[in-house]
Amino acid sequence: MNKKQILAVIALAAALVLLASVYFLTRPETVAGEKSFTLIVVHKDGTEKVFELTTTEGKLGPALVAHNLIVPSDSPGMYNTVDGETSDYSKDQSYWQFFIGDEAAVEGMDTTSVTEGGVYKLVYTIYEGP
Repeated sequence: MNKKQILAVIALAAALVLLASVYFLTRPETVAGEKSFTLIVVHKDGTEKVFELTTTEGKLGPALVAHNLIVPSDSPGMYNTVDGETSDYSKDQSYWQFFIGDEAAVEGMDTTSVTEGGVYKLVYTIYEGP
């Protein structure tokens, strides 16, 4: 490696450390006590249901299971049934897409902290390929 390549690698590593630090310092933390939040469910037929919920759970997955809004599948952290409607990827490549606010989530519901006033969305989605 020449000097420019070494400096580029060091700069990239520094940028990654900075981004990781910002993420860990600004991500929502689990807060003890009761929290109110909103769940929006968009069903296969496009109908939308809004649920105003409260929970003492720290993570979203367990909070929605406790409210009987999602049903765990055989795979840990996976939920195929939402508000009574089941997706089946093996049949029609359908799944429930998870959003935090209007942004597609980068983590699962079992690792997403419930935040006071948070808005979460589950949308019945059929994969249409790249």
